[in-house]
Amino acid sequence: DYDVYGDGSLVLIDTKGHTRGHQSIVVNLAQSGKIVLAVDAASLKENLDDDIRPGREPWNTAEGMKSLAKLRKLRDEGAFLIYGHEASQWDSLKKAPAHYE
Repeated sequence: DYDVYGDGSLVLIDTKGHTRGHQSIVVNLAQSGKIVLAVDAASLKENLDDDIRPGREPWNTAEGMKSLAKLRKLRDEGAFLIYGHEASQWDSLKKAPAHYE
């Protein structure tokens, strides 16, 4: 994991598996709380809900499942996850000019 600014506001986390070196982003906001951009580590909500490996031909399935567990833990601790390709989530997300604070 890498704390970009050294203050915990933006942290890159290792979520390899779908691809080698894949990272997800944890954004800590004062009002909105912890938001996790899962990207392709958990491209769909069902990846976490049903423990389904992301992608058709992942780089490393075992590492991908570890990454899902890491993301699931963040979600279970209260983080808001934004999935990489979850169409049903799109309408509920804030879009410019609205924003998370």
